[in-house]
Amino acid sequence: MRNVNLQPHKMEAAPANSFASRIYDVYVILGAPDSPQIWDWQNWQKVANTLEPFVKLGRDKTAIRTTQFVKDSRKSVSFGPIGWNEKSHQKWTHNSPATIETSKDWSFLQMELWSPTWSICEREKCAPDVFFAFRNEMFWPRKTPLKFNQTIIVALSELLGNTTRDDARTRILQISSELNSPLVAYQNRTWGRVLNNSGMFDNSIQDLVTTGLFKVGDYQSRPVNLQTFAGEWTLLPLS
Repeated sequence: MRNVNLQPHKMEAAPANSFASRIYDVYVILGAPDSPQIWDWQNWQKVANTLEPFVKLGRDKTAIRTTQFVKDSRKSVSFGPIGWNEKSHQKWTHNSPATIETSKDWSFLQMELWSPTWSICEREKCAPDVFFAFRNEMFWPRKTPLKFNQTIIVALSELLGNTTRDDARTRILQISSELNSPLVAYQNRTWGRVLNNSGMFDNSIQDLVTTGLFKVGDYQSRPVNLQTFAGEWTLLPLS
């Protein structure tokens, strides 16, 4: 692992070709099949508190977007802009003081957090300082039981510094403990894979929660170990 001694404060915009080449510590947390649903207001508050120190280090404002549907339909739920504050947290989570009634009709698929927002990253040609995303594996009906639920991605730029890096593992394991996680894995990698000099790239961290994380096939039918992942990952001890 690299030693990075930059201060964990606001950073200047990077050149266009560095969007994909920015380096991250990336963590995957797989929750137990019956783990607390972190899109529920009570559970999200705990996760948000754990992520708070990282979000504060972002060089600009944070935004969240979430994909949810009206139950038994293809109609998506519209939330409007979602930031990082209690009012915003209550807006998209289920059973919050603001959604205690309406969320009964919602079916949750996934959520992602960008700090700074994706529009700022695009404008500055610089990938986010902090990225967090998770997916509800129960969204799709299955005939066989799940091996795990939820799939969670946490990515922190190396430029946030060594203190943040050391603190990250403690906080990642805290989240995994609350979810009775059967597996937590780590990878040091770039935001994406540059395809050519045009600045285009694929295999992005932002896509991992939906595609590219697992080897092809029904990953819920395989043993929950490092061999289920595409690419090289390191297992983190859970205690």
